[in-house]
Amino acid sequence: DFKRDPYRLTEEEGRADLIKDVLAMANTPREESSCIVIGVKAHTDGSKELVGISETIDDNEYQNAVKAKVHPCPTFLYQPFQHEGKNFGV
Repeated sequence: DFKRDPYRLTEEEGRADLIKDVLAMANTPREESSCIVIGVKAHTDGSKELVGISETIDDNEYQNAVKAKVHPCPTFLYQPFQHEGKNFGV
């Protein structure tokens, strides 16, 4: 999945969006891993625009946001990375 902007963990709606997306990924039957890439705008025609993000959030903040509301919590990991001089998160 692709998200243009990072989840806003300081807002209830942002935390809820993160939890919804993590649970959707965890509950979808599949043989391979799944990812949410933050900093990519997905267009309706299927094309993607690499816009990047201006801030990165520590994995611990994402973990705490989900673990505070979800039991048992699915295993997930957030990692920032750079591509073509822009910051992204996966």
